[in-house]
Amino acid sequence: MTSDYIIITNSPGELSAWVFPVSAEIKLKDANSRVIVLLVPCFYSTGREKAIAENCESVDMVLEPKDFLKIAFNLTPKGFFPLKSGAVISLGGDPWHAVLVSRRLKLPALLYTMKKADTCRYFKHIFVMQDSLKRKFMNLGVKEHNITVVGDLMQDGVKPCMTEEETRAKAKLSKSSKVVAFFPGSRLSHVRESLPVFMKTAEEIKVEIPKIEFVICLSPFVTFDDIKVFIAKKKRYNIDGTWGTLEDSYIVTAGGVRIKIERDNRYDIINVSTLVITIPGTNTAEIASLGKPMIVAFTWKAKVPSGGLGFLANLLPFTGMFKKMIMTYMYRNVKYKGLPNALADREITPEVVVDESSSQLSSVAIDLLRDEERLSVISKELLAVMGGGGAASKIADKSIQIAKES
Repeated sequence: MTSDYIIITNSPGELSAWVFPVSAEIKLKDANSRVIVLLVPCFYSTGREKAIAENCESVDMVLEPKDFLKIAFNLTPKGFFPLKSGAVISLGGDPWHAVLVSRRLKLPALLYTMKKADTCRYFKHIFVMQDSLKRKFMNLGVKEHNITVVGDLMQDGVKPCMTEEETRAKAKLSKSSKVVAFFPGSRLSHVRESLPVFMKTAEEIKVEIPKIEFVICLSPFVTFDDIKVFIAKKKRYNIDGTWGTLEDSYIVTAGGVRIKIERDNRYDIINVSTLVITIPGTNTAEIASLGKPMIVAFTWKAKVPSGGLGFLANLLPFTGMFKKMIMTYMYRNVKYKGLPNALADREITPEVVVDESSSQLSSVAIDLLRDEERLSVISKELLAVMGGGGAASKIADKSIQIAKES
């Protein structure tokens, strides 16, 4: 019996870290299945998600946000003929997106989540990271047999492909230098804010530690044309940053520091890095899964970190202290911005608020890079808190079982 697995998702991080591992496992275990990725409206989408998803071998069809709206209004998107057997799997976006599609298509809804969801009663089954979250859902009235603890889904796709020597050779890094990798984000609004600050941070680190090299891991959702715009000389920056030029696969900062740009082997780059400097997001779990110390940098001057209806706040003309008040309120219930720190409920790896100058970030980085013992401790603690993989396989098994029963 052929079944439809309609995977709801919204933006770059969820697509690469959650959707692709699960879709691959479903295809492996149910060869006759049809995996359909349904993109939902999201402020953080880049507009390139459809093209990226279509290049994934385990995805049979990609529906766009406009197709979600058609389904929401009980219309059928062109070329989409839903089967009566299957499941709707929420792997990104607000859970209500999946609930609505589930009701329209009369298929059971499944949810993978890292936090409580008030819509939990509408889901046939819920997949969670850890026992503590399972207990929270049970307190909301969800039956224990409708919840499966699967672990951290992000770890399933984190697999370096090369040895350290091969990675350094491919990236044109020296054989023994310390390496700092920057992750400016996969959403254009975030890269626009973070990249000039990270470039300035590299200049400041280079002054104190001359024998060091830098790499920027560029998301496939960000183009070199985007980078040219973001690093162009400006009259002012939201935070003290610097400008630079693009030369082949390098950014050359105004201070003369060369930063290699890598697009295709992010896990290999993480694997050879001494330290990673990143903005919050799914990548913090990926970095932690490889046991690499990181600094999680964030600022109230960036876009409001909310999907769903929360993104509307970004359309309002917030400035100065008023925006700082709004962002402080948004962050109030987010104790830790890095996912491994949130899992451990303590700061294993540093989190830094950057609201004035890049020196707030570079000073922490320089201290860490000079402290081999602390780097080692952070690495071990990150590996311990992240545990092992296998979440995608567990989600696929249960999804296939429920789909066949439907």
